[in-house]
Amino acid sequence: MHQTATRFIAATRRHVYLVWSLFRALLASANHFVNSIADAHGTLVVAQDIALNHTVTLGGAYGEYFRKPDGSLSYQAFEFGPKRIEYYFPLGTPLLLAPAVAIAHGLGYDALAPGGDAAGQRVAVTLLVFLILVVTYAYLRRYLAGRAGALAASGLILFGTIVGPVVATGLWSIDIEVLLIGTVMLMLDAEALQRPAAATALGAVLFLGYLVRPSFALIILATFSTLMLRRQYAALLYSGAVSAALLLGFSQWSRHHFGLNLPPYYLGSRLSTADFANAFLALLASPSRSVFVYSPVLLATFALFAASLMGRRMRLRRDADVICLALAGVGLFLLNALFPKWTGGWSYGPRILTDMAYVGALLAFRITDTMQPRPQRSLRWVRGLLVVGLFAGLQGIYNPLTFRWNAYPDIDAYPQLVWDWRYPQVLTTARLLRGKCATESRELHIEHPICP
Repeated sequence: MHQTATRFIAATRRHVYLVWSLFRALLASANHFVNSIADAHGTLVVAQDIALNHTVTLGGAYGEYFRKPDGSLSYQAFEFGPKRIEYYFPLGTPLLLAPAVAIAHGLGYDALAPGGDAAGQRVAVTLLVFLILVVTYAYLRRYLAGRAGALAASGLILFGTIVGPVVATGLWSIDIEVLLIGTVMLMLDAEALQRPAAATALGAVLFLGYLVRPSFALIILATFSTLMLRRQYAALLYSGAVSAALLLGFSQWSRHHFGLNLPPYYLGSRLSTADFANAFLALLASPSRSVFVYSPVLLATFALFAASLMGRRMRLRRDADVICLALAGVGLFLLNALFPKWTGGWSYGPRILTDMAYVGALLAFRITDTMQPRPQRSLRWVRGLLVVGLFAGLQGIYNPLTFRWNAYPDIDAYPQLVWDWRYPQVLTTARLLRGKCATESRELHIEHPICP
């Protein structure tokens, strides 16, 4: 037993060191990090308020942090009742980061200080990107021979899909969601899930995913469906009971705090079918929001999944995780199309589909395991499409002009511009940006355009 534990610790240290080496070599933290002023703005301010004042209601300086010069609130916060300011986005991310922020505050860090929130976000994102690489590497080690191959594939998934341009450029709620999705897929793939402690931990992770981002409900459904199809009834019972108990407690808290069964952000009324058809097509095929342009490896995922099904290589019980998670990925796509602001606002590519892209990228390697006895041809195809995706990924991480693409003209006011093949976001340069602004402003009859 002692020798087994020693070997496990030694192997884990080697794996972590390899991933850390890749992480440092790629310098993920050296990107332009513009999204710290977008949805992520104020995340660590909320975390600090929770850590120090033990409340999620933003009072005093914490509420005023979100106050604009004209007296209104920035969209990251809203008024709920008289003189009561609440955080607009899910509380999972600031809650999970609150202990670390409390420790940092004791060492002199202050999220309220000028630049404090952005500086703290950069540190948090750096660590989250590293952890995502570790989890991705651990998952791929089961399907790829050799540490070097798994390490390279982990880097390609981060930098060759939309995952990197999103998680590495700001502290979005989707950052921790991606980490938890990888953790769930890793746990589903482990024999240890037969033990009550592991199944209980899985239930807690599932609830945390939902707390961080409500769309994680589809991952929860896929997980429980997988356990059911595999006839792992004990694991289903333990994980289901834990996640249900935590969800019940969350609902009771929401009733007490908001007078609603769930916080406003979690309500299905936020979705709409009004622009569904246009959003569906744009997320599939537009040059500036197509999930396949920014994560081309998904082409391999869908093709391999279809080939495996038609070739009857997939077995319902053995490959239940592939089937259920693939359906969850489709569900995430449809959910994005139902979101009124389906473009993701001032984002790079299909930002809201980052979770789908990550699931699909991992499944691409998982599905090759069903392509026996000759999986190498499939693996070459998967790796090749990830390499193709490097262009879009590196542009999104390191080119700040891709963020400004959304401003000339404003993508929130003119979402139809994602269809303009003359000026795709993925090819943004200073020259393209000037041409885009002048041409599209003239065509849209925007007077006095402010061009770069």
